[in-house]
Amino acid sequence: MLKRFLGLILLCILAVPAPGSHELEPLEVTIRFQGREGLRPKRLKRAASRELEALRSPPFKASRADDAAHWMQLAYLEAGYPWARVNPRIEEHDGSSVVTFHIEAGPKVRLAETTFSGNEALDRDTLEGFLGLGRDRLFMRKTPPFVRSHVDSAILAITQHYRSLGYLDVRLSAPNILVQEFEGKAYLSLDIEEGIRCLVHEVSYEGDLLEELLPDLEALRDDMLGQPYQNRLELLLKSRITEIYGDYGYPDCDVNVTFHRKPFCHEVHLVVHIEHGIQVRIDRVRIEGKKKTRTVFLQRHFFLKPGDLYSARRERETARKLHRTGIFSQVDVFLEGKEEERDLVVQVKEAPSMEAFLEPGWGSYEQARATAGLRKKNWLGHGLLLGTEGKASLVHRSVHASLESPHLWASDLSGRLDTSLLRREEPAYTRREVGWDLMSSYAWSKDLSFSTGYALRRTDLSDWEEDGLSLDREEGYSLGSIRIQWVWDTRNDVFLPSKGQRSHAVVEHAAHLWGGEVDFLRVTTGIKTFHGISPSTVLAFRAQAGLIVPGSNEVALPVAERFFNGGENSVRSFREAKLGPRDLSGNPTGGLASSVLSLEVRQRLMKSLTASLFYDLGNVAPNRSPAEREKELYTSRADLLSDTLSDFFHDFRGAIGMGLMYTLPVGPVRLDMAFNPWARQDRGEDSMAMHLSIGAAY
Repeated sequence: MLKRFLGLILLCILAVPAPGSHELEPLEVTIRFQGREGLRPKRLKRAASRELEALRSPPFKASRADDAAHWMQLAYLEAGYPWARVNPRIEEHDGSSVVTFHIEAGPKVRLAETTFSGNEALDRDTLEGFLGLGRDRLFMRKTPPFVRSHVDSAILAITQHYRSLGYLDVRLSAPNILVQEFEGKAYLSLDIEEGIRCLVHEVSYEGDLLEELLPDLEALRDDMLGQPYQNRLELLLKSRITEIYGDYGYPDCDVNVTFHRKPFCHEVHLVVHIEHGIQVRIDRVRIEGKKKTRTVFLQRHFFLKPGDLYSARRERETARKLHRTGIFSQVDVFLEGKEEERDLVVQVKEAPSMEAFLEPGWGSYEQARATAGLRKKNWLGHGLLLGTEGKASLVHRSVHASLESPHLWASDLSGRLDTSLLRREEPAYTRREVGWDLMSSYAWSKDLSFSTGYALRRTDLSDWEEDGLSLDREEGYSLGSIRIQWVWDTRNDVFLPSKGQRSHAVVEHAAHLWGGEVDFLRVTTGIKTFHGISPSTVLAFRAQAGLIVPGSNEVALPVAERFFNGGENSVRSFREAKLGPRDLSGNPTGGLASSVLSLEVRQRLMKSLTASLFYDLGNVAPNRSPAEREKELYTSRADLLSDTLSDFFHDFRGAIGMGLMYTLPVGPVRLDMAFNPWARQDRGEDSMAMHLSIGAAY
């Protein structure tokens, strides 16, 4: 009892704060700037943020103001003010401190001109690129701020680049810099002694050479001969030989590369010494870290099993396959042990399996729209992807559910089952659909993929516009079809590519044989190419076309299956689906063929802002509806196909316009304004249209 009482007294004593131990209040310090600033106070405060914060912490120290002035002066030097001086002055007013930074910025200097001598291997434009010179996004000459430290770094980078090309004896003189204060310009001259270029003349091997691996080693040597020598070649040679021996069961192979070169000689001799160590076989395959994933699913992705000779390539392939499943945030595959039989350890860390998303959007026809959904990864522990999502806008509502196996049987073949329910208000009618789709895709390479599938859906059309007497007003139909598609995609970016291309072709056959009530063959194809004219300028081109051939007993194709044109992603001088033939009330009727051609120049103005100039062409065939031809509905399939093919390359409508795109995490927000140079008053075509949407036009 006494011990508890004494302990309580001790705690009370410790809880009483010692004299002067209370928390000190921040000092009242006012920061001011005087003199010719050149840089905004906000930037100066950011450059010396830590020091300025320390000024307000007691006790007040004048040395902290000197430190802040030092960092501000460095900010001026980095901005191209070589004569800038920042001096602090401290005053006391009514118990508070006023720190005034007096600034003498001096003139700003830019690197205006450079002169190089002795350079033969590298041209002037390449050398100026290291110094930040060249052409900017508006094709004007760039004159970066003159910063001596940047010049020194550029000279070091030029030296390293020469050595990477094999010029081991390159020498760059100290730069001769002339600064004209009254002009605000700096002139730089640089002498370069390139020396001779060193090439790999011989690669010889010694040590543990295996006869069965000699062809691979000789092929590697042939690849190296004649290449410019650089230090990276030794690392590459060592890495490649380690891989060759590792694929043959030697994970502990030790490779040393020795460099030999006679003075003032361009020939380099590399001597490679190899010690392969012991050959290893797999004793066990151990899986660590899995929680929900089934063992059988993981084993399908293994390229090594107990009893196999170790292979570094198969070890990497195992890790790559497991990464590609998308259900692991981390995968490590390695050997454990030092004997001839070792364990292969597969360590995995499972990523969160449940994912929710909300994607807002905007379209000129749909206006405000949003997509929300849930995805369940690694369903049942077999790597299955279960998802559901809903889309909604003023004219569109849909619910979609899917079950996908991204890698069937641990291959590049994927399978997907989709079900959907949709309601959409088109310009002339309302469409309701329910259906399901079974599709399989195969990734032939990282750029090329093929897919095929079967779809079955029920479509009902209602709420027809009045006076649309020329339309074949079908109320509903079932459609069963098979589809084959290929896609070749080499774009470097999905949202705003600067190079590459995406081409595709789709063939779809709908018939009674597949469970539907409509027969036709539909072919669509297209290509989009992107060429970087400069780092900030891209030339984009698009060409796409489609054709539907009705079945032998079909005369009129349901309007929901026809091609329409015009809108934010096609010919932009038209509203949604307004290009092409119309009925008596002016509503679009669509056609059996359609095409779009586009040429667009995209110019980046700022990091996230891009401007564009574009020209679109497009059409729909037949170009006129039966009502516009003053005829009845088609009664002959031959007449319908004849009119379609004869009009396929006629009556193109155009769009000339400009746009702005601002990049957001969900994609670029795009505002396009387009003029119709050949607006037809008899069809009620507008002379211009404006579109606000999310995503590039193509």
